[in-house]
Amino acid sequence: MLTESKESISTTLTNSGRPNPREVFVSYRRLDDEPPPDCSSGDGGGFVRYLLRQVRYDLRQMGVPDAVLWEDRAKIAPGDIWSDAIRKALNEAELFVAILSRNYVKSDWCAKELSAMASRIAILDAEDGQRRIFRVDKHSVPEHEIPETLRCIQAVRFYREDQETKRVDEYFWRGKVRRPDDYEKAVNDLARAICARLDELGIPLPPQPERAPSPSGHTAYQSNGRVVFVAKPASDMEEAYRTLVRELRGTGYRVTPDPDKRLDELGGDARSAVVDGLAEAEASIHLLGKRTGGRPEGLDTDLVPMQLAAAADEARKGEAGTKSGFERMIWAPSVLLLGGSGHVEAIRRDPLGVVDEFGGRLPTDQIEGDPAPSRFNEFVLQRLERRGGGGPSYDPEAMAQALAQVTGRNADEFLAKMDWRVDPKTGKRVEQDAAGEWPKGSKPYPSFACENEDVAKAYDAIKGHGVSVDLL
Repeated sequence: MLTESKESISTTLTNSGRPNPREVFVSYRRLDDEPPPDCSSGDGGGFVRYLLRQVRYDLRQMGVPDAVLWEDRAKIAPGDIWSDAIRKALNEAELFVAILSRNYVKSDWCAKELSAMASRIAILDAEDGQRRIFRVDKHSVPEHEIPETLRCIQAVRFYREDQETKRVDEYFWRGKVRRPDDYEKAVNDLARAICARLDELGIPLPPQPERAPSPSGHTAYQSNGRVVFVAKPASDMEEAYRTLVRELRGTGYRVTPDPDKRLDELGGDARSAVVDGLAEAEASIHLLGKRTGGRPEGLDTDLVPMQLAAAADEARKGEAGTKSGFERMIWAPSVLLLGGSGHVEAIRRDPLGVVDEFGGRLPTDQIEGDPAPSRFNEFVLQRLERRGGGGPSYDPEAMAQALAQVTGRNADEFLAKMDWRVDPKTGKRVEQDAAGEWPKGSKPYPSFACENEDVAKAYDAIKGHGVSVDLL
């Protein structure tokens, strides 16, 4: 818990020289911290205490070693009066964390805590006040039941709702973390937000160490400069999706859309997030199970087929000469295991037929039906390696004009080369082998041309904006 301070918020804001105390008041319902009756010593115990242990750890890694969260139920003796013990703690807190649940919204005690904190920060301007309250959602709570003070605050969610089945899976259940990647990301998001907020409010922090490991569980490997679109999956392909993302990131690829965020968290609507992600990628990857992913708000088709269709539009740009080499890599396993732990049924299916059911095939599609996800991942990595880097998409006419400006030659001469792939050392045109693969390390001619700084600047000036240059 944060070391107790003897100063109120108003004093804290004017006394930036005080050393260590930084209070965070945690408001929660005791019922949400009860361990299950069969909880063993190796389990996490109650949701709240386990969560706060994890947040403390992350805060220490971020340079806030004195951050010990104030647990109200743990520090109030049975005979304490609410108005004395709770109000004293609230008056010493810098930030307020509400652990929202269906139990929380039914508690008069929790309502008093929230009301007291809201009244206290009312002396500040609205923006500054809102920056002092955090909302942690243990699970889904109907919007109309959420206290008004918390409705406009973006929540850190510790659950996931399937858009198709509407099933809610809590990350922590019966004393155990059930979805480690999601849980760790949510903990890290909360800790980072607290750390950043203390800094924004002018509350002194010691110098921060190197950035903590990525919340999604992958190491920050050296980027290879290449971008791959991995379609957001339906719930039945989520485990395979996460494994694939880890392997791609581990070998230096940047994955888009951001695997650590839902589409609705990326800004704009879901379709725009998909289209923007495809525009910067050299290929797309799709995992097809039985489910279609539900229909996010604002879409007229389900998530999985929508992304396939958008990727098909991107692939067709090659026919128009605006983007060469883009292809869809699709995993449609020939055997699906359906059911729960009590009964598992193996369903056989035709991979090509599955792709047709999800929207149809393209001549350039790479479809894999092996039931083992590890083999598909190996296939993806090998194919990407053989492709040698698709590079970003360039406007061929603008690129030809840029080359003409720099060399003093005719733009038409260069326009004819825009669909070439070339040797990265010599710039000479290369061809596909008998299996349809490009020589390792080869790249599109526009990417090769843009390695010349003068060409890159000329192209940038013609287009009026910057482009990502593939230096592989």
